Amino acid sequence: MILGQKNHELNQPLLSFSFSNSEKKNETQNDVIARFFSKYYLYTAMIVGVCYGSYNFLLYLAVGQTFELRIVFLNQMANLTFFLSFQSISAIINKKRNGSFWLKQTSCYYDEEGKYDWRVLTIVTGRSISQIVSITLLYFTLEASLKSGVNNSIILSIYGAASIFTAIAFYFIFNEKLGVRHIVGIMLMTFSLILIASGKYQVNEQVQLRTGITEETKLSVFVPIVLAILNCFAFVAGSYYSRQMKTTKLSIFQYTADSAAFISILFSILALVYHFNYKPYTSEQFKLVALSSCCQVIGQIFFVGSGAYGNGGLVQAMIQVSAPYQMLLEIFVLNQYPTLMGVAGMGCCIGATVYIILSNK
Repeated sequence: MILGQKNHELNQPLLSFSFSNSEKKNETQNDVIARFFSKYYLYTAMIVGVCYGSYNFLLYLAVGQTFELRIVFLNQMANLTFFLSFQSISAIINKKRNGSFWLKQTSCYYDEEGKYDWRVLTIVTGRSISQIVSITLLYFTLEASLKSGVNNSIILSIYGAASIFTAIAFYFIFNEKLGVRHIVGIMLMTFSLILIASGKYQVNEQVQLRTGITEETKLSVFVPIVLAILNCFAFVAGSYYSRQMKTTKLSIFQYTADSAAFISILFSILALVYHFNYKPYTSEQFKLVALSSCCQVIGQIFFVGSGAYGNGGLVQAMIQVSAPYQMLLEIFVLNQYPTLMGVAGMGCCIGATVYIILSNK
């Protein structure tokens, strides 16, 4: 069975070309990438956490200024740039080596018999849909966090549940080990939600002025909690498709670029429509979202590699470093200090993920 092969057997080229005069070179690239992520996936997953923490924080700042979904549309600039750059470079390389910008024989979307590989399209499309769902839920989670008064970093620490959900899903799909530690993790995660929900939060004064929300009309903290939990399932789907990706001819870079192509093109068009026909983006909004978009792309590249060659549950667990990292940014940049119950809840979330990691050693 292909999914059960060891990492050194994986077919994972750095670029998506397979030429007879460079097969040996491509095989070497396969081994290098597979060994790198197989050996260092915990560290690369931590890099993903830092990138995602920065991405969430910068987007949090942008959303707090306007409370409009159009901010999310602008967020796909780096994804679109990465997609166009990758395809352009790939086409130029193909032209130099084969005399054509594109050949069916070298396309990852066609099998060795020259037939269209619908499975590859399904994987890329599935990943794209999960991204659309995830970023939409993220926006509403950010907005709900602001309108309920809870630190966004505390709410996003709930994403730690994704490590448990991923481990359970991969147990049934890929036969990865599942043990008592995951049951303990579920219990700790449930307790952390209780702690977070029990905290008393106060809506920021600037948010009150922009939205007219009062202490009596502010959102319940359960709203961002539920949204964060729902997003965990989108993360599980993303991990699943990343794992499936390594059984295809897709490279990490092409998979990242192609899976983000639809959402980046669609959202970029919507951003242009809103900017020129409805309400222009301010320069500050543009800068914040552009930086967050860059962090997102870098995080996605490392996430795909880590998820494809590492243990799915542990990768999701290490990514949760994004929550405390984002909290530090909130404290030092915004002087936004969390409540005691919120910190306790975050600590419990992190404790659950760390327990899973240590018990796997």
